[in-house]
Amino acid sequence: MSDVTKRSRVLIADDDRDIRHLLSMKLRVRGLTVDLAVNGERAYQMIAHASYDALITDIRMPGMNGHELATKVLSAGRVPVVVVMTGMREPRLVSDLIARGVAAVEIKPLDFEVVAAMVHAYIDRYRESGSVISPNTDLTASLDSTVGLLRKQLNAVESDFDRVVTNLETEKKRIQDEFFDTVQVFSKMLSQTGQYSGSHASRVETMSAYVGERAGMTSQGLRYLRLAALMHDIGQFGMPEQIITKAPHAMDEGERAVFQRYPRLGAMLLRQTPSGAAVADMIAAHRENYDGTGFPQGLSGEGIPLGARVLRIADSVDNVYSHALERPREAVLRHLTQESGRAFDPELVKLARDYLEQDKGMADDPPAILGSDALTPGMILAEHAYDPEGRFLAREGTELTEVLIRRLQAIVKHVRVRPAGG
Repeated sequence: MSDVTKRSRVLIADDDRDIRHLLSMKLRVRGLTVDLAVNGERAYQMIAHASYDALITDIRMPGMNGHELATKVLSAGRVPVVVVMTGMREPRLVSDLIARGVAAVEIKPLDFEVVAAMVHAYIDRYRESGSVISPNTDLTASLDSTVGLLRKQLNAVESDFDRVVTNLETEKKRIQDEFFDTVQVFSKMLSQTGQYSGSHASRVETMSAYVGERAGMTSQGLRYLRLAALMHDIGQFGMPEQIITKAPHAMDEGERAVFQRYPRLGAMLLRQTPSGAAVADMIAAHRENYDGTGFPQGLSGEGIPLGARVLRIADSVDNVYSHALERPREAVLRHLTQESGRAFDPELVKLARDYLEQDKGMADDPPAILGSDALTPGMILAEHAYDPEGRFLAREGTELTEVLIRRLQAIVKHVRVRPAGG
């Protein structure tokens, strides 16, 4: 190392104490004299009263920032070698600084050993040739090379960031899908308790998704709606069977008061799930009527969440369809007309009619719900069968045999089936 280099003097301007300390250590190991400044104003004052071979400055500092400091120093010709440190990966900033005479722009996080070696080399080069630019290399080529390198670094960082985001989104979707699958299994389990009519919840989900999408709900809103549809009756779980098996008009005042608590009970339970308040709000209001005559709060019109208004129609339509003694499609259409503007949002009634017209599972011969003791060979399962703990038993479309019937009879109470050949 030459005596000339040993006498070289460097000023570090940075408001970060750790960076000042670590960088100064690496420079001093190389025989350079190092002074420190905590901000741009202090650095500029020191340069005015002393001679420096190099200035290393951060861009972001309180008061006079590094860009302003570098510009003033280079314009005055006070320091031959200026190196700028920054955490901003912006090619235009690099282009501007190098065009003003900055020797290099170093992107944080820094390799202090590399920065110290680079500054040392720039000082030696300036001492030998009077320029920080290598012989036979023009400024434009140096600038293009630096900007090109920075662009590669930026692209690499963006690629890494995009990969991380993609992985996070994939993991989030996986968790959401697993939760949704769990809800579907739990809904099937409830259907086997005898408190619910077969796959009522899954049919309400299908119709709700159709109507909700065409009503303009977002993809996230539709996910919440589907969860709410699958679990909308969960508040009835555990209620006395003599209440939930009665039609509301047949209940006495006490029974009706107990029954009308179930939307709130269901909402209370669902507020503990990953989808939280959005699902719970739909469940809490899914028995409200458009004209304000529903329960539990007597909400009306658009005061009822859109998802709850969709559920109100889908739930009611499936109940009418499942229990109609004959011509269920006509019974449902009649019901929609009668309840439009009363129980149902008239605009959503139009979408519900579209659903029926497109034959989305609403046939004129709905599957029958039979006690497992009424099953006979040749009947066709109209839905997947699960045991009370959610374990899969038989696939939809399976033809019942005597062996399968005995197995079902030992495990489940009700089964949804079609006649032989149905």
